[in-house]
Amino acid sequence: MLCKIEKTRQKLRQAIDSGKTFTDGDVIELSQQLDEYLVEIQKKKLIKKAMTEISDNLV
Repeated sequence: MLCKIEKTRQKLRQAIDSGKTFTDGDVIELSQQLDEYLVEIQKKKLIKKAMTEISDNLV
């Protein structure tokens, strides 16, 4: 997942560096994809935290 995030971030940076604006379709698409990856990681962290708390409470 981290690899996907880094590749997408690089593509987004390249698009901006090449002169595309923040309202360009490609930039918006890359930004949205990056957001989805970041949300997915946050969800996984929350699930892991919840599982740890549940496990700790069972002990």
